Amino acid sequence: MKQKKLRTDILFLIISIVWTIIAGSLYLFFAKNENSDAENLLLIFKIVIRVIYFPIPFFPIVLFFLHKRSKAKGEGKPLSLEAMRESKKHIPQTVYKFCSLASKNSDDTLNNSKLRSLKNNEIWFSKCSDLNDPFEGLMFMFPEKDFSKYGLPEEIRQKYSVQNSEELINLLSDFRNEYCQTSFSSTNNDVQMWGYYANGCRGYCVEYNVLNQEMLFPVSYLNKRIILSGFFKSKKQERICRRYLKQLNKSLRGISAKELIQYYLYIQSFKYSKWSFEKEIRAIDITLLNDKGYNQSAINSGLQPIKIIAGYLSEYIEELKQIASQLGISFSIMKPNFESNKFELVEQKIL
Repeated sequence: MKQKKLRTDILFLIISIVWTIIAGSLYLFFAKNENSDAENLLLIFKIVIRVIYFPIPFFPIVLFFLHKRSKAKGEGKPLSLEAMRESKKHIPQTVYKFCSLASKNSDDTLNNSKLRSLKNNEIWFSKCSDLNDPFEGLMFMFPEKDFSKYGLPEEIRQKYSVQNSEELINLLSDFRNEYCQTSFSSTNNDVQMWGYYANGCRGYCVEYNVLNQEMLFPVSYLNKRIILSGFFKSKKQERICRRYLKQLNKSLRGISAKELIQYYLYIQSFKYSKWSFEKEIRAIDITLLNDKGYNQSAINSGLQPIKIIAGYLSEYIEELKQIASQLGISFSIMKPNFESNKFELVEQKIL
């Protein structure tokens, strides 16, 4: 398949070069020919070039780039089962969990609870609605104007008792509260991550080795929300939608229930591109032990701690160092490199 795409790209490039050479050669031929017919042809050719100079010789080059752009769009099918399987290949071997710690005089109870969870090798899982992104789990949209004009297919209205876009948003909101999740990053030295999620290098970061990728999902970042109501804009589109759903159901028959659950969780892992600095890898748990969030064993989540990294401003450096020693893992301190002209953090190994 890759060889076929490469041949197509080369073909478009060859056409672009040949077309440009032909256009340039014709212009030079008429310019050098001194007979009256050639002068008339040259005048006509000049007029044509003045009107459509760039489109004529460079049209194939433009076509080539449009081809590349459309091909990239065609390959970007984030909702496909293949996209989920491909995303799993890009989960790193190590992930990093950032955690904030307040000063010792402000909230010792919450700090001690976090340190106790760290000592017990536990990770906090939050409800989707408690996270800092208001669009978490709501990357899909159905404009009200499309509902008013076209409605939804009868099968969906009957199955989910949805009559308008507000009811559909409420339904999606209910879906996103059927699981809890926790977030990791693929990087441990990003200034923004330490600023936002470890309260300005006063918290800490835990490095985990990935033992099992089953419930880990790399987040995909999009510039715009995914509009799904296009399927329902007419009777024709409704038939297309039914045919698409039929094909989807057929393709899903061959996969296991486990992968089907993974697919459902995968399509929840989309965020606005402004969050891309997080380089997020999320773990999703569907056991839903309670409605407020809970601690879950890191091992049960397919993760094993291998290092604790304290922020250089943390008031709990000694406590974190002691926990790392008890767990038998490495310990280091993350601090800014003030001797560099770059805005970078460097890690100083302690244990």
